[in-house]
Amino acid sequence: MQQLVPSAIPLFVATSKKTTNNILRKGRTIDARRGTVLFRSGDAPSGVYIIVSGVVKLSLPHAPRGEKVIALLGPGTTFGLSALLSDTPHVVTAAVARDCVLAHLPRTSALRLMRDEPKFAHQIAIELSRRFRDLLLDINTMTRQSAIQRTVVFLVDQLPRARSNHTVTLRLPAKKADIASKLDLTGAHFSRILHELASTGVIDLNGSTVTVRDTAKLRGMVAHARVASNTAHARVKQPSERRRQRARQGAAAAPYR
Repeated sequence: MQQLVPSAIPLFVATSKKTTNNILRKGRTIDARRGTVLFRSGDAPSGVYIIVSGVVKLSLPHAPRGEKVIALLGPGTTFGLSALLSDTPHVVTAAVARDCVLAHLPRTSALRLMRDEPKFAHQIAIELSRRFRDLLLDINTMTRQSAIQRTVVFLVDQLPRARSNHTVTLRLPAKKADIASKLDLTGAHFSRILHELASTGVIDLNGSTVTVRDTAKLRGMVAHARVASNTAHARVKQPSERRRQRARQGAAAAPYR
């Protein structure tokens, strides 16, 4: 397993080589095909999972659509931590969205390492804090951005970190239905938005492959979306405050009516 786990994985960044080797010796490697369920909501935690390659989706049971995807996790990401530390059943279901190689560190080994290796424990705390922050950002996005804005932001997040105005070809990280669920859309609505973007010439579609023809324009759409979202939020906030003031005034006057 030591050859499979990249040293750039955040969980190992601050740990010594000795600690990292110790962690890897206690773990095992899992090769999982798309659709494999790693654990279900309600299962007892067995340990910590680290994605070496591929994509894992985390989802919650959702009656109308079967499930609500809350995260699509890629290489270097760790999951299963919150259930492990709280010693409670998993809230989410973890399934492979794209063929994966994973490292699995058993529960007893992970807890012992946290007790004996403060830097390892600190990295786990950082990872949990980052995940919580991402969740808050997702909630903010869902409540303040339109469907097309959320889709554009998602596509830009898939672009290489190095900025370039050249054509970029992307493979969607999961099935369109899973991505749509993550963006709080139906599959049909997500597909319709992609075709609308294609009609403008910004992207081309070919199954699960998206070719971004104009990366600068796509990034510009994200910047515009954020400005529009902030402006709309400011406009909505003022009337709602006035309504609250009127409600308070009405409540104060009620005994005299």
